[in-house]
Amino acid sequence: MTAAHMPLHNPLAACVFYSIALAAERIASMTHLFSINPTAGAPKPTSIETGIAKPQLSADTRYWRRWLLIFAVVGVALRLIRLGANIPLNGDETLLGMNLLHRGFIELTKPMDYAQIAPVGFLWAQRSMLLLFGKSDLALRLLPTLAGVAGLLLFAEWMMQILTPLAGAAAVGILAVANYPVFHAVENKPYSGDLLMSTLMLMLAARYLHRPQIRWLVSLLIVTPMAILVSYPATFVAGGIVATLGLFTLSRRRAHVLLIVLLGIVLAASFWLFIWHIAAAQYSHAKGTQDPYWQDAFPPRSPLAFAWWFVRVHTGNLFAYPFGGNNFGSTGTTLFVIVGIVALLRARRGWLLALLLSPFAVTMAAAALHRYPYGQSVRICQHLAPVVILLSGVGVAAAIERAAHYRTVLAKQLSITGLLVLTVICVVDIRGDFLPSHDVVEHYRARDIAHKILQQLPPGESLAILRAPEKTPTNVAWYLCDQENRLLWNQTRPDTRWALTESLLPDGTTPLRPSSTVTATAGKLAAESLHQPVAVRAQWAVNPMGPPQQWDLFTISPSTVSVATRPQ
Repeated sequence: MTAAHMPLHNPLAACVFYSIALAAERIASMTHLFSINPTAGAPKPTSIETGIAKPQLSADTRYWRRWLLIFAVVGVALRLIRLGANIPLNGDETLLGMNLLHRGFIELTKPMDYAQIAPVGFLWAQRSMLLLFGKSDLALRLLPTLAGVAGLLLFAEWMMQILTPLAGAAAVGILAVANYPVFHAVENKPYSGDLLMSTLMLMLAARYLHRPQIRWLVSLLIVTPMAILVSYPATFVAGGIVATLGLFTLSRRRAHVLLIVLLGIVLAASFWLFIWHIAAAQYSHAKGTQDPYWQDAFPPRSPLAFAWWFVRVHTGNLFAYPFGGNNFGSTGTTLFVIVGIVALLRARRGWLLALLLSPFAVTMAAAALHRYPYGQSVRICQHLAPVVILLSGVGVAAAIERAAHYRTVLAKQLSITGLLVLTVICVVDIRGDFLPSHDVVEHYRARDIAHKILQQLPPGESLAILRAPEKTPTNVAWYLCDQENRLLWNQTRPDTRWALTESLLPDGTTPLRPSSTVTATAGKLAAESLHQPVAVRAQWAVNPMGPPQQWDLFTISPSTVSVATRPQ
């Protein structure tokens, strides 16, 4: 069965599948680039001003295309390696996972618990993965990883269409090993889908600018509602595209103008359905916890304060590719982006530049209205990553061409040095996923403790958790739910002999009072089965769902989780 005939009913799965198929087919056609003695073709491009690549490829073009392909393979490998590492879900992933676990498809269209905000198409796709493959970390990360791979391959295809070989290789290399795109591609979050949909929509719009044909507008009509269904920031990309293409088609045929108007109507309808009704309700429900965190992501009204904020944001996390950070940590990338903008202006590619910058303008307008954060966190701005990386790739190529006239040995030496630097960055970055950093160790400990608690629970026994689910540490609660039918949240049964609680019992209960007895056998069992230091404290406590009872608490250090047994 061919890709064109394979039935895919989920929008995110369909976009991911067809994007991978398109890019893989294109890259497969490039295997001839590895021939040892390539024949010289048409005259090669001599500057960044060259547009679409020509069918006949020169020796230098083949050289840089090889590097582009190598980078694409490395980027795919990094994402798959991180998926295969099976790193435990972090706190934010488990918050979303608990919603997915306890809600049906209709309930996922309503405001979510734990102040979570995510597009309904993404939620439906992830819920489908849980139903198909069961509850596991890999099941929740598979689709985001495929979206990250598809985004990288589609970006590589796009760069071959519109940039010179050197600029394309530089841009793909940055995206392949950049910290945040690799990290967020393997995460139970919609961020990799944001990058994929932004790349797909901008690529279609750029193709129309290069060759105004109705098929590109029709493709945008089909892709736009699907993109907004699985990616909220795709609304900003679509808005920028409609504005840019609207101006571009003013002097075109009536059919083109009508299609742009229709695209605007489709955008408005998608916004009304997915953003105005679903996203707005999620945001309103989470506003109490979200707003204080995002205060620095909204532009100030004072002109001087705005100027300082603008400079700080565009040299901070927003431009952290392949690496960078706040407090001007991404200034180097910003300089290359500026060089890239100047290069496109000098090449008289103003319409392409307007298209690329339009999502920034729309996103900033939303931030000015306090409707969407801008720049403070790179994860919620992944829809802008393709543009930042494209412009920085153009800037890198322009700087190398300026210094070494493109074909000299120095140019290749500078480029190889850049490749080695990117490789070192990649190794250092992915090393953090496997070394015992504090955050990673805590996630591993939560998963390990939860699994061992369930393993020690005798067959047929139930486990009472003396906390409401929403008050239990979510990483612990997520892994305890592997056997949810045996868990009793905030309650006990007459035959319940095992209980799990934090260091303190639920809020509002009677303070703990010392007791004179300790159940040594239970303490020994907990110590042997959990392989953790166990401090045994016999205390009186109030069962929030029943009369006072005596429990022997076994605090597992250094986590906040405790195991308790009722005295025999």
